[in-house]
Order: sequence, then structure tokens, then C-alpha cells
Amino acid sequence: MSISEASREIYRTLVDSYVAIALSVPIVLIGIFLTGSLYYVTFVRKNIDDRSWSGWLNYLFPRDMYTSPSAKIDIWVWIMNGLLFIPIFEVFIVVVGLVVGVSFYGLIASTLGPIRPVTTAVWGVVGIQFLGFWLGQGIGQYVGHLAMHKVPALWALHRAHHSAESPNLFAFLRSHPLEHFLNGSTRVLGTVAGTGLTLYLTAGDLHAVTLATIFWFNIAYVLIGFRA
Repeated sequence: MSISEASREIYRTLVDSYVAIALSVPIVLIGIFLTGSLYYVTFVRKNIDDRSWSGWLNYLFPRDMYTSPSAKIDIWVWIMNGLLFIPIFEVFIVVVGLVVGVSFYGLIASTLGPIRPVTTAVWGVVGIQFLGFWLGQGIGQYVGHLAMHKVPALWALHRAHHSAESPNLFAFLRSHPLEHFLNGSTRVLGTVAGTGLTLYLTAGDLHAVTLATIFWFNIAYVLIGFRA
């Protein structure tokens, strides 16, 4: 990966982080509205006295859920993580993981020798390269998250994520800033391994379509709440 390609990937990663975070709140609101309304109409409305529109909205979005001290912390942490820590660490994870992954591919190739690529079709190359990135990052995420639940010193940081007293739509980013670094480190290692191995199988550089696919994948990754 050249310097210009790395620079473009840094820009793309920052953009995808901010876009995804900006979209996360309205998407969660829509989800709460649809699923909550269905449950309200089916099970709740017939058992309560206040069946007005305001009663329905208060059921979906209880005021105390967003005005409690815990909720106020969630909102400020969401702003801090969303605007600062998550974009920075996503650049770190994606760019460093891919750049070092390319170097790891060179190490594998020089050690084991070149092989005939398993496919030369664009869709095959992109599919294999993206699969390596996805599996590597996912396994790294799993290992890091598991360690935070099993290792007492790491749990001391991670328990902040589970300390929300109000299950509001901002609570999913409630986490200690150091958690992003620790969890990001295992994701980088997984990305390096997955990228290096799949580049060896495809015997080439990262395809431009692979990078674009990773860009859109990261947007979805934030929206469904898989990040640390």
C-alpha cells in the first residue's frame, strides 16, 4: 500500500466513522419506534388508562430514561467517543492493520515462496481479501472482548460499558477510552493476520474494490453496534 493509498484510506475511515455515528441515533430511533410501537399496540395499550398519543410516546421514550444522572453521562460519553476516540482508533485499526498486513504478506511470500493465486477473477480476489479482513478483525474483536470479561485488570476498564443504569439509545458507546485502544490492538492483530494470509492466496496487492468494500463494511459495523 502506497502513501497516497494509505492517506485515502485514513480519509475514508474518518468519513465512515463520522457518517456511521451520525446515522446511528436516527436508525436506533426508528428501531425503537417500530418495535416499541408494535409491542405497545399488541400488549401494553389495552392494559393502561392513558391511551393518548402522549402516553404512547412516553412509553417509547420515557423522560426519566434521558434525564437521569446515568443517562446524562451516556450522552456526554457518546459525544466524546463519537467525535474523538472512535474515529481516531478506527484509523489506527484499519490503516495500521492493512499496512502491516501487506508487510506480513511480504514476509509470508519471502518465507514460503510465491504460489499460484487461487483465483484471478476480480470478484474472487475481492471476496477472498475482504473475507480475510472481516474474519481477522472479527476474531480479534472477539478475543479482545473475551479477555475484557475474563481478565480482572481488563474488566476494571470494561465494566464501565456495563454500568449504565438507564438503557437509553446513547448507552451503547458507554466505554472507557482505554478500552478502544486495548480492543483495537487485538483487532489490528487479527486484521494483519487475515490480510496477510489472503493477500498470499491472491498473490497481489489489496484490490481497490476491496478497500471500498471495507469502507462500507465499517459503516455497517458501527451502525449495528459491534464496535468496542
